[in-house]
Amino acid sequence: MKVLVVAGGTGGHISPGCAMAEELRRRKHEVEFLTLIKNESYPDLKSATFKVYSYGAPPFPSGLSTLIPYPFRLMRAFLDAIGPVRDADAVLGLGGYPTIPALLAALVLRKKIFLCEQNAIPGQVTRFFARFAAQIFATFPVVNLPRVSVVGNPVRAKLRSAAAGHSWADKSKSILILGGSQGARQLNEMMVGLFLDHAWTEKYTWFLQCGENNLESVRAKIGERSNVTLFGFHANIQELYRQAHVLVSRSGAGILTEAMLFGLPMVLVPLASSKDGHQLANARICEHAGAAQVIDQRDSSPDRLAAILQELLGDKTAAGKMAEASRKLFHDNAAARIAEAIEAT
Repeated sequence: MKVLVVAGGTGGHISPGCAMAEELRRRKHEVEFLTLIKNESYPDLKSATFKVYSYGAPPFPSGLSTLIPYPFRLMRAFLDAIGPVRDADAVLGLGGYPTIPALLAALVLRKKIFLCEQNAIPGQVTRFFARFAAQIFATFPVVNLPRVSVVGNPVRAKLRSAAAGHSWADKSKSILILGGSQGARQLNEMMVGLFLDHAWTEKYTWFLQCGENNLESVRAKIGERSNVTLFGFHANIQELYRQAHVLVSRSGAGILTEAMLFGLPMVLVPLASSKDGHQLANARICEHAGAAQVIDQRDSSPDRLAAILQELLGDKTAAGKMAEASRKLFHDNAAARIAEAIEAT
């Protein structure tokens, strides 16, 4: 078969898209990848062994100034997508606005459509195209979608390899804080307050993804600390997952999936502005399973975070139960199940 994988926007969509491309190529299918122009430099795409196309799929209009040109930009991206879609036997959309022009082209050209929905609350694109999809693959249990299977979120081979044989119990007391490559202002503020107001933080090792543009400002606020590593993008994030005792992060599906793969206890601070509140919904599923503790989206005070971390760092039994619950949430064979379903239709 020839499958076109369409994913763009953030790593939360691109990484599982690359994982699917890996799996489909392993099964000897021909794979092409369509993404946004701005994502061409994404590391996994720059080093890809499959053909990568790019186009200018427009984001949803946010006001009159973007609403007026939206149809014209959408039509241009639709025309750019025609070529890659025409040559494919099936189109796999990873969600979000970057997939819209390609999925419209797939409808016009009567190609088989498959959708991946990473979040507990389906996005607008999934809800609209669900009626046309041969099958929908979900990470979390979702409702009101036809032909949906809960298979988990595909994970890249290099992460699965790094997690093989990994034991949470063997890890030292280091804490990984992930705010995305651009950083998360709320998490940065919480961590700065934590380092300045709580002397016990000096006993542990910290890896803080504060964002490339925030490195100097955060370093200036906390001063030189040998136990704190600040970074923006990390090419070998799997090595930090292997070292981590606890993860502090937003609750996008991509980070949660990777935390589950490595069996990490999670402290989650959902993004308050996430579409339809999907990050809070994702976090609540992890919390209900006993794998995470959730901090109020509006709370930038470090005090609640400090209390949770002291508990997890000081009580290995409690943290171990969370680690076990986290690992149980992971679906080991998501990419394989999706590939099998595509092959069967």
